[in-house]
Amino acid sequence: MEYLRIYSKEMAYINPPRDNEAPKAFIRRIYQTLRMMSLAEKEPRAMRITLIHPTTEWKRVWKNLQDMCAPEYLKPTWYKVIHNIIPTNERLRANNLSDTAQCNACGNHDTILHRITDCGTGSGLWEWTRRRIAWILRTDPSHIPKDWIVRQQFDIWPPQRRRATLWILAHFIWYRLQKGHTLSEQEYSDFMRRTRKTCQLTGYLRQVGKYLEIL
Repeated sequence: MEYLRIYSKEMAYINPPRDNEAPKAFIRRIYQTLRMMSLAEKEPRAMRITLIHPTTEWKRVWKNLQDMCAPEYLKPTWYKVIHNIIPTNERLRANNLSDTAQCNACGNHDTILHRITDCGTGSGLWEWTRRRIAWILRTDPSHIPKDWIVRQQFDIWPPQRRRATLWILAHFIWYRLQKGHTLSEQEYSDFMRRTRKTCQLTGYLRQVGKYLEIL
């Protein structure tokens, strides 16, 4: 006689308790069957940002974020940037939380890239940053796209060079979002040098070789 039937997308049958089978063991069998059915029925829910940008190599983006040899406090900030959940006026306007999508400081469209690379002294600091990255990669600064800030899907060899690039980008993003849009290039370069020295003392730079000497 059938002991238990479960109707879902498929029908599951569980044999009745076996001879000398403890009640807990039988309950465990029921639980395992239900769990297997649940896992089989539910597809993993895709993140919103991956649906918006389906051509992005997201596995590489997440790998680069995890492999970044920098203090852990930088990762949540970059994670929010990647997911576009920083409260820019563009995002607030899209959620009916602001009357305008324009930047409060300069009047231009307040996107996440505008806030990091364009607003105020941002364009000068971004040029300073990508000149250093270009030196590390032995390329022209024009080959360092702003898109790396929101989707760092690059695969650079050797790994030390890739980690150095990630280190610089992560600190640039954090600095721009935390320190505001009016600080000078000198203040920014001093911050990067101080941070590099601190990271050397704490051991974060052991996996980036000598690439950050450009700072």
